[in-house]
Amino acid sequence: GSCDYLKCTSVSTDCQCDSSDCPNPHGLPVGCTKTVQSCESEAVEPYSSTRIYVYGDVVRVGLDRYVCLGYPFGLWCNNPSYQPGLMDGIWSDAWRQDGVCPSGPTQSPTPPAPSTSSQSPTTKAPSTS
Repeated sequence: GSCDYLKCTSVSTDCQCDSSDCPNPHGLPVGCTKTVQSCESEAVEPYSSTRIYVYGDVVRVGLDRYVCLGYPFGLWCNNPSYQPGLMDGIWSDAWRQDGVCPSGPTQSPTPPAPSTSSQSPTTKAPSTS
């Protein structure tokens, strides 16, 4: 399964001041604008300390998804000290956990991450009390 998210951006565009879908609080004859939201599906990329992240960007660490928080918190998303999922936890000032990607084959095969050895197998025997 693939791991995608909906990336939305707001764009300000010109509109006709006398149009019903054009906000015109000051009664202007010309020069009105409206904000239009544009959304597209994007693949969730692994977190990289060299990429520039903005509000709403979604990354993954392993299969865990994280979304960059809004201003002003999202300004920390570009700081490697705030890499999502680190044990010390300051990452939660910049990122919010956003679920888990489906496991299984992805579109671009990647070698297994070296961190898999840190996950000790948790096999519990059923209690027969």
